[in-house]
Amino acid sequence: MKNKLDSTLSILHSALLILAFVSIPAAAQLGRKARNVDLNQAEAILEDARVQAVYDQFLASWAPLDPEGASELGIHEFDHRLTSRDDSTTRSIRSVIEASIAKLKAETNVDRLDRLGELRFRAMLAQLETLAYLATRRDERKLNPLLYLRTRSILDLPEATYGALSDRARD
Repeated sequence: MKNKLDSTLSILHSALLILAFVSIPAAAQLGRKARNVDLNQAEAILEDARVQAVYDQFLASWAPLDPEGASELGIHEFDHRLTSRDDSTTRSIRSVIEASIAKLKAETNVDRLDRLGELRFRAMLAQLETLAYLATRRDERKLNPLLYLRTRSILDLPEATYGALSDRARD
């Protein structure tokens, strides 16, 4: 009986040693994979934050120049103003948009973004390119004086659902 118990303990001991030798490298490999995933996620988060920072810089520069456009995007800090239609402002708006597009393209490593981050990047880029196109159309105001009359901007304020009606009416 003692030999049988010794034999069983020996087999059990050998099995535990084999398990330890097999599982430790596997656990270490799993740990490396987990760290790689964490690093990839961290890179994606940092890259997404860089994209957002460029976009935030764009909004901070553009919104005061085009308060009507900013209001359409939900930025209501400048609702009390109308967008100037003079040549200088039009050039400034174009310059801010074009610089933001160039910066977004130059400073973004799309390969580091996760799927959602890439979608956000492409949406921001498309929005900026649309604004760039619309900014080029501002020259049409010389041929069409109705473009000076953006009554929609004025009518949007009382119909909107954000903020107090008295604040919107004042703006």
